Amino acid sequence: GSAGGLRGRKRDMHEGGIRVPGIVRWPGKVPAGAESAVPMIGSDVFPTMLKAAGLDVPADRVIDGVNLLPVLTGSASAVERPQPLYWRLHMAPNAKMAMRVGDWKILADDKLEQFELYHLSEDQQEAKDLKDQEAAKFAELRAQLVSHTAAIDAEATKMYKAALDVIFEQK
Repeated sequence: GSAGGLRGRKRDMHEGGIRVPGIVRWPGKVPAGAESAVPMIGSDVFPTMLKAAGLDVPADRVIDGVNLLPVLTGSASAVERPQPLYWRLHMAPNAKMAMRVGDWKILADDKLEQFELYHLSEDQQEAKDLKDQEAAKFAELRAQLVSHTAAIDAEATKMYKAALDVIFEQK
């Protein structure tokens, strides 16, 4: 049950609630004992497994994750993300969503009215909210979080409507 000194616990948007160790074993491909500080998220599994199987990622839809095979095999130490790391959980006790871009992380309530900003390489415990000291970075990430959340909501609505159309066409 320990978050290893990180702020938050399970179901929390702070690092103690979302940062967990990951283990990959693939003899002959992933070097034994290798470690990486590259953040990964569940949505990275799909494109990574497709590439491992020699398949291409579908181009007909938005894929939030990235192929991390180069990081896992040791041929790269970083990865470029077209989409930010993003978490959203309405059951979370305080902040309901978080977004990470590089070492910057912004958290927000479900109405996108209350925010927190942290620079994780300097403050892994998320002890010092920087939204007032880093006003320009806060404004940039706030706008990106609002826009990204709106895009996700729009895609979810589109998928929901498409699912309803299929259901009602079959009746």
